Amino acid sequence: MASLRLAQHDPQAATAALAPVIDGSVGSQPFSVVAALLLEAAARDALRDPAAAGRAVERALDLAGPACAGVVTGH
Repeated sequence: MASLRLAQHDPQAATAALAPVIDGSVGSQPFSVVAALLLEAAARDALRDPAAAGRAVERALDLAGPACAGVVTGH
């Protein structure tokens, strides 16, 4: 749903759709939460909130663990 909302240029609706996954109110696998956080980052960027976008990326990296950090950052 969040991807659709982003495609429809409605980042606010995307963040609302992602909230239950990110806050844990619905049971989700860690991979799903990482994906949700990356979508959250894209939505926050579209809302012109680079600080919130950066926090979402950092949370995604923290959850993904050190093995994935090099893949995302190129290091």
